Amino acid sequence: MRTTVFDLDGVETGVYCGEEMKNMAEYSYIFNKGFQMTGVAVSVFQDDQMLYPEKPDDFHAVRDNSAFRHKLVRMTDERKVPLIYLDEHKVIVAAVRQDGCYYFFGPVSSEHLNRVELHRYYFDMNMRKGMEKEIPYFPFSRFLAYLELMVFEITGRKFTDEQIINGNLLQSGIEEEKTSEEISIGQISDAEESAHHTYMEERRLLDCVREGRVEEALRMNARMDSEIGVMSKNETEQVRKLVTVAIALSVRAAIEGGLTPSEAYRMSDLYLQKLDECKTLTELLAARNRAVRDIATRVHECQMRKRKSSYVERCCDYVNRNYRNKIYLSDIASELGISASYLSRLFAGEMGVKLQDYIVQVRVERAANLLTYSEESISKISDYVNFPSQSYFGRVFRKYKNMTPREYRERYKPKEF
Repeated sequence: MRTTVFDLDGVETGVYCGEEMKNMAEYSYIFNKGFQMTGVAVSVFQDDQMLYPEKPDDFHAVRDNSAFRHKLVRMTDERKVPLIYLDEHKVIVAAVRQDGCYYFFGPVSSEHLNRVELHRYYFDMNMRKGMEKEIPYFPFSRFLAYLELMVFEITGRKFTDEQIINGNLLQSGIEEEKTSEEISIGQISDAEESAHHTYMEERRLLDCVREGRVEEALRMNARMDSEIGVMSKNETEQVRKLVTVAIALSVRAAIEGGLTPSEAYRMSDLYLQKLDECKTLTELLAARNRAVRDIATRVHECQMRKRKSSYVERCCDYVNRNYRNKIYLSDIASELGISASYLSRLFAGEMGVKLQDYIVQVRVERAANLLTYSEESISKISDYVNFPSQSYFGRVFRKYKNMTPREYRERYKPKEF
């Protein structure tokens, strides 16, 4: 089996055999999990075309600076061990070649870079203005361990720290050669003070919330978790403070994105109260992720509603206000001052579902929320959202959620809540 691959502009670049694509699919899981744990980005090229990631969303020195990439390729080919390239900014990129593919790891920083140093690095990389982001800090010994693990997964070969260091002449833009002694592990301390989140990173996270970009907001959370600054000697209390700040800032961003202050602050109160019940780091971070996801989702839904016509928006508002009562198309049309048939066609055209189906969806979503955050019985929840019977509620809920109300509660009711 052969698969066509396209470049970043959508132009066909080549055809690759099924085994190559299969391996890339398997590696992508490892690379994604590695990124979540470490913040180290991985990119894969073959014949100067990017195979991974499939949809890069921001500036990356290896991908976007072809001259730099070609230099790394040449240096990788010259070595019998994985390449470690250290430039004058103390930024590291590693690489290894396997079966015609080049795997690049990084960039990471072996020292904490301030904003001026970060700007100089991106300037030298010919980055377009406005795309700067924090480079993950990684003590050199930890990065070596990460690199050795990844190289073993890709090539099946094991390397020691000494082999990799001695096998590399680390290059920089100022000095053409450095010996391994000049960058010995002992010179890079693991005990350096942890980096604080940069203002730029925080703004990017808040922009994601403000614009309703849910998954990107969660990815920013994961990236920032690896660079938490020291605010408390107690690690749990430190994370609790960060989570509290993250929720407060996300709520303010949500208001700027169009969410009503009353709804935003109601969500803030809910999640801040629940934080008191979280005892572990895992529970705190899970609560933070749930809060950011929920807030960003509400912003997205709010912005989608604003794009609808006034009639459809008012119709949706009517349903959300009256879902606990019987709702008739004629009553809504009368309130809007239009015919029922016109409202029905308009709603279906803009929403992609019939009005009656939308009403059921709203009731199911309200029920799902109550199953997650309340202790009420399933029968009471069924009555509350105005389903005629618990059995009918169960059938409809299963249709939309692919599980029964009881299964949904058992799966999604947060332990920390």
